[in-house]
Amino acid sequence: MIHAGEAIERIIEERWGATLAAHRSHIGDRLASNDVFDENFKLTLREVRAPTFTNQSLDIRLDWAVYDPSQSATFPTSINPRLIILFLSFHQVDDSDYSAKRWQHTTVEEQEAWVYSALGKQWFDYAYRIQTSRSLVRYRPTRFVVFADDAGEPFLAPEDFNWMLASGNDPSVRLKLRPRHPTHELEQALLTVGDVTSVPGPT
Repeated sequence: MIHAGEAIERIIEERWGATLAAHRSHIGDRLASNDVFDENFKLTLREVRAPTFTNQSLDIRLDWAVYDPSQSATFPTSINPRLIILFLSFHQVDDSDYSAKRWQHTTVEEQEAWVYSALGKQWFDYAYRIQTSRSLVRYRPTRFVVFADDAGEPFLAPEDFNWMLASGNDPSVRLKLRPRHPTHELEQALLTVGDVTSVPGPT
């Protein structure tokens, strides 16, 4: 029996997989470059906009941003950290009904199917969902974030990270996505430490 989420992922891959893979490749190139990232930097790519599978009144749109989080946490001096943010926003097929737009979303299962297809399995396994307080009462894009170095290798968030950078300065909570293809190292970290990385104390 094919799981609904698996069926959605298969269709996404068939129709939009090449575009999403090109986005990942472009972001990887930018991470590896010597460009200076700051909090105002936003990566502009041709957006992906498609009909949702579980709510026929909505379209879904994917956008990306990349930030330098080095001033928002303690990172090893050996890496150049990057914060990748994937935005999922939902738009009424009939944009005239804004009041309805504020409250409608797709299922979590469909959202994660899009996130998995967009991030790829390696980044997905290290990704977090950011639930902002404002999104509980207003229409806001759903944010998914991944920490990576400038070679694109993902890692868990430092325990002292200021999540305001990931949430757009909105009070928020994080939810670690359940890894689908975890490495032994990631499994052990989640089992023994949790969903963040311990930060060494002063010496």
